[in-house]
Amino acid sequence: MQSQTGRRAIWDGMQVHHRIPLEWAHLFKANPNRVANLVGMTSKNHSAVTKAWNVWRRGLGGRTPSASEVMQQAIRLDEQFGHVMKAVRR
Repeated sequence: MQSQTGRRAIWDGMQVHHRIPLEWAHLFKANPNRVANLVGMTSKNHSAVTKAWNVWRRGLGGRTPSASEVMQQAIRLDEQFGHVMKAVRR
């Protein structure tokens, strides 16, 4: 975030969250560290989103999801947690 906003996320009590987790980045052609994939979140909220991704991942039963499935999950989590996500600005 610092290179985009001039501030480090930690200065604002935030952690940087990847909307599409790095774990699934290989399913997409875009750079996972692009601004559109990054949001700031408090530690508590980031933990809640990470927990939701972990529950979803366990539900896959060890298989690799499709890019479409990952995107659908990201959209669901955006809908659920979007109100606590702070956009990274250029």
